[in-house]
Amino acid sequence: MFLNRRVLKNNKRTPVMGATAAMIFKWRTTMTSFANVLKVSALVASLAAVPALADDIAPTYTHEVLTRVADHAVYPRVAMVNSEEGVVTVAVSLDASGNLTGVNVLNSSGIPSIDLAAIQAAKDAAPYPVPTGDNTVVKGKIRFAL
Repeated sequence: MFLNRRVLKNNKRTPVMGATAAMIFKWRTTMTSFANVLKVSALVASLAAVPALADDIAPTYTHEVLTRVADHAVYPRVAMVNSEEGVVTVAVSLDASGNLTGVNVLNSSGIPSIDLAAIQAAKDAAPYPVPTGDNTVVKGKIRFAL
């Protein structure tokens, strides 16, 4: 591969990425970010298979809600840069139509950006499928891991 060269002020020649190398670097950066989103989603989806923390909610409905949250989870850039990981337990409150009425953090990860990412994922996933009861609260864990 040929590298373009440029002359700096101190008369030293340094390699500079060509157009092809720059495109590959951009693609790798994009794919790395995409892979981190998928990693969060896969971890949340695997945790969604755990039975509901509440006794009156069907495990399949809990799985469906937490999977929907997983599809909208995005690893926070600040946490990624600092190599921070954590598990957040959230409670998603729904009305009889499946509309989101509230999201609460039951157990914090200890990292504010990860807690906020879990809350935002629950908000972005609304509206949810129609629950069996009038006011339903689905509880589950979301793991953010690199």
